[in-house]
Amino acid sequence: MRLRDISPEHRRLLAQLASGISGRLEADFVDLPGGDDANVGVALREGTRNVVIELPIALLAHAAEDRVERERLRTRMKARRDRMMVKTPPAPLPQNIPPMFSAGPPRGGFRGGRR
Repeated sequence: MRLRDISPEHRRLLAQLASGISGRLEADFVDLPGGDDANVGVALREGTRNVVIELPIALLAHAAEDRVERERLRTRMKARRDRMMVKTPPAPLPQNIPPMFSAGPPRGGFRGGRR
């Protein structure tokens, strides 16, 4: 589906769903690289994070008329937004770290202090 074929009603629906999920979430229709006619691309942006999801056109068409389909679309968008917002954990530290010094006694022996 081309962007010019998307009705203003569908654009309003997408904006309503995005604002219902989060006040800072922005959603726009975008062209998909594959050019599939059965799906449409939706770009989700919040802060510095962004992602493009692929939604079936049939789901979008039914969501404009049916509350159950609208909730299904909202749930799908919210799940993807939640995954987008999770920070990836840092890489684990190596398990075998060699010691920086010898674990044995100090070189002067075990005597301490002055004699």
